Amino acid sequence: MKIRHKLISGYLVIALLIWVVGYLAVNTSQKALKKSIGESSVSLAVEVLDKIDRDLYSRIERFQSFADPSLQKALIKSNQEFEQLDNIQNYINEKEREWTSVPKEEITPFMKDLNNNELSKALRKRTRFYEEKYGFSVFPEVFVTNKYGANTAQTGKTSDYRQDDEEWWQRTEKDGLYVGDVEYDESATTHSVAIGVRIDDEDGNFVGVMKAVLNIEEVINVVKKIEATHKHETLEFKLITKDKKIIYSTEEFELFEQISDKFLLPFERRGEHAGYFIAEGDKPGEGEELFAHAHSKGYRDFKGLGWILIVEHKTEEIFAPVAKLKNILLIISFIVTTFAVLTGLFISRSISITIIKLKTAVAEIGKGKLDTKIEITSNDEVGQLAASFRRMTGDLKETTTSIDNLNAANQQLQANELQLKAANQQLQAKEQELKAGNQQLRANEEQLRMKMNDLERFNRLAVGREQRMTELKQQVNALLRELGREEEYQKLLETTKACSDGNHREK
Repeated sequence: MKIRHKLISGYLVIALLIWVVGYLAVNTSQKALKKSIGESSVSLAVEVLDKIDRDLYSRIERFQSFADPSLQKALIKSNQEFEQLDNIQNYINEKEREWTSVPKEEITPFMKDLNNNELSKALRKRTRFYEEKYGFSVFPEVFVTNKYGANTAQTGKTSDYRQDDEEWWQRTEKDGLYVGDVEYDESATTHSVAIGVRIDDEDGNFVGVMKAVLNIEEVINVVKKIEATHKHETLEFKLITKDKKIIYSTEEFELFEQISDKFLLPFERRGEHAGYFIAEGDKPGEGEELFAHAHSKGYRDFKGLGWILIVEHKTEEIFAPVAKLKNILLIISFIVTTFAVLTGLFISRSISITIIKLKTAVAEIGKGKLDTKIEITSNDEVGQLAASFRRMTGDLKETTTSIDNLNAANQQLQANELQLKAANQQLQAKEQELKAGNQQLRANEEQLRMKMNDLERFNRLAVGREQRMTELKQQVNALLRELGREEEYQKLLETTKACSDGNHREK
């Protein structure tokens, strides 16, 4: 693989790691955001329902405070009056028929008497106090029945006179406290919660029941206040009864609109008091939403109404920061990838150009062109390599010059050797000639020695042979001259002369 490809691949790997890190960051952020918003929404739902339960409990306590000694006395008096009747049940039934037979707007003298008795006035005074305090009718209707179920006092006309045949009255008598679910109260003409409180005398004997209709506007205000504090967030609230009916919703709804089982199935399936999950919205085209829910637990001896509060978030909106972060990371990753590729190309190109120059120069040097210039002056490793090549080229050039000089010297030595060989051959030839001359000289010496012996012999034997000696002397002289031995000749001549003189003396 070429260096360019390696560099680009390395930068691409780095860019890929950035993409992977970005993906993990976005995924982790989305999970963390989902968990954070889900848990905070659950906490919000729990907080709202807890406040609703506390407010209901507070209203119940306030309503229970209506049962003061004057109310107990009024009920005891009413019970005593009924006990004096011949047939209590017939009396109640007769009054019930009269009560229900008149139009809703009509007030009979009997009703008027009930509305204007001292207990009714006291009840209206208390309800007006709370109305003025909170700005709406907290208790639209309050009435009291004796132990026989007949109305004894009331803040306004009720829908019927007899109450003991109704479930709420019977449960109140039995349990001491009754809190009904939200319903439309015809007497109070409002959507409300019915509260029943059992009234006992000082000895604990049952003397009657007091009922109040609690306007759910107070409950709705709790949700609205929470909604107002989170108006900067796109939250949707749904308050649902245990019978799966809507009490309040930030979306368009009809009061007591029935919620489908399909929508509530995920909430029921989990069986949790509170939790959150992501699912498709309850309306077509809403897309995915995060649902947080909490169920009413009640407060103290008030067991709650089993309501469900659902807080909805559109995932598209809650994950908008993550989507924005994702887009930013995509842009950054794209920029980094582009920059990495361009940087890789630039760096690889600069390195490739210097390496190509170095490669070309090395190829020229390899051809023997040691004067080739390596024009790379960078301070990086390639520049250092080029400097090393320049030093190597200089050293190689010096070495080559030395080799050339050595070759020249070698050639001169070979020439000298040839000359020496020729001279040696000539010397050998001369030596051969000298040997031949020496042989000839030895032969001549031998001949001379023989002649000298002969001369000595002849000198001893023939004195008179002067002429022969002269000739012989001449021959010897000539031979000695040829051999360069004149001294020996002179000595020989003297010897011969001495011999001759001796011979002459002897003779």
